[in-house]
Amino acid sequence: MKFRVEDSFLVDQRTKNAWDMFVKQDVKGVSGCDVTMSYEWLEAVWRTYDGDGKLYIFIIEDNNKIVAIAPVYAREKRFVFLRYIELATVARLYCGRERFLVKNHEVKYFKALLAFINDFFSHPVRFNFCAVIGSETERMVKAASSTYKLRKIDRLESPYIEIPDKWEEMFSSLRKKLRYGIRNSEKKLAKQGAVRVKVFTNDDFDELLMSIFAIEKRSWKEDAGTSITKNNRQEQFYRYFTPIAGREGLLRCFVLYIEDNPIAYVYGLIFEGVFYDFKESYCKSYTKISPGQVLKSYLFNDLCESKIHFFDFMGNCESYKMQWTTKTYSQAVYMIYMNTILDCIFNLKQQGKNFSPANIIKKLTDA
Repeated sequence: MKFRVEDSFLVDQRTKNAWDMFVKQDVKGVSGCDVTMSYEWLEAVWRTYDGDGKLYIFIIEDNNKIVAIAPVYAREKRFVFLRYIELATVARLYCGRERFLVKNHEVKYFKALLAFINDFFSHPVRFNFCAVIGSETERMVKAASSTYKLRKIDRLESPYIEIPDKWEEMFSSLRKKLRYGIRNSEKKLAKQGAVRVKVFTNDDFDELLMSIFAIEKRSWKEDAGTSITKNNRQEQFYRYFTPIAGREGLLRCFVLYIEDNPIAYVYGLIFEGVFYDFKESYCKSYTKISPGQVLKSYLFNDLCESKIHFFDFMGNCESYKMQWTTKTYSQAVYMIYMNTILDCIFNLKQQGKNFSPANIIKKLTDA
């Protein structure tokens, strides 16, 4: 095997092709890879990153073919008397479903990748990542765990929808209260003026971003300090990434207008038959009319007609999402300790014990 490390996203076309192939081969509804592991997404995330981490893209070749790619960022830290390297995938910075890009999820390549990473750094390594429970990635990681310490530290639930072929079928399956709310909101909005929805895919990016930012500034998120327009890094990201997503055929955004006034939006991407809902909001002055529900009805009708099979809400199970579905997928947050002493020290900390040599030796002996 051959090993190399890149310190930027300026990789050659051969690496980009392998990257694209690994991601697309691993898309399995909401249990496989998602668009946030694509080269285009991660390059945009890293370009607008303003933290203290350092980028490393670890690449392995076997028989002149790329078999593993790991885009990660590293930060040097200290705990008690020990310096260590904390690693995470670049996807963690704007997290979707993280993945190790390994050919056919072969354990031998994953073990080689971890050994390569561990040998590369002069300090012990702690690797933080998420994996969908029951996925090929989780099985690969567990199968290779004889060579390092693997600990599950958290569990996350995310909602999704399996989309039928017809919107009428989906609408009839919704709860009665939600169906009534959608129809009632449509009538109330119609009284405000001419209602229209524009779908943005591969052009009019300036109009799209102007509409989104206008809505964000008039949303409850602006007061809470969580809007795109209150976060310079996020605003830079969307300005940079949106035209790229359009050119790559990923973009599918919906904006609801009354006359020419934008009042609600959904910023989405479509990748291998899955729609990803990354951002959405509405003007707070329209809260009682629920424009988001009306926009979603347009959106789901469009996705049904386009034969998109899955809608991923992304993120946690919030009430406004769960009124549309009861289905969720689960992700486990794992920590890989590539050093036994480092694992012992953090384990002792969790147990509230001191880090004396005697306790560390006992922990090592018990293991």
